Amino acid sequence: MRELLILSGTAFFLALALTPLCRNLFRRIGVVDRPDRDRKLHREPVPHMGGIPILLAYVASFVLISWVGRPGAVNITFLIRIAPAAAIIFAIGLLDDWRGL
Repeated sequence: MRELLILSGTAFFLALALTPLCRNLFRRIGVVDRPDRDRKLHREPVPHMGGIPILLAYVASFVLISWVGRPGAVNITFLIRIAPAAAIIFAIGLLDDWRGL
């Protein structure tokens, strides 16, 4: 139970901290979704690629729990089994943000 609280709390607070940092970085380097009056109705460019800080927060929280948690707290074989599916979902999200699916 303790490990689950550490894992979820770390992921939440890291995502909370990383999202505005990535948003500002993406604005600065021009990774934004520009309005086009047809489908994108926002008034000014909006940063996208929001999956990046979420992925970073999850990975960092699993690394942290593997360091501070008791042995066996993180089921590595389970993480290895779900990693390809998570990578595909992440890649599709990035592709959708970049090209639009």
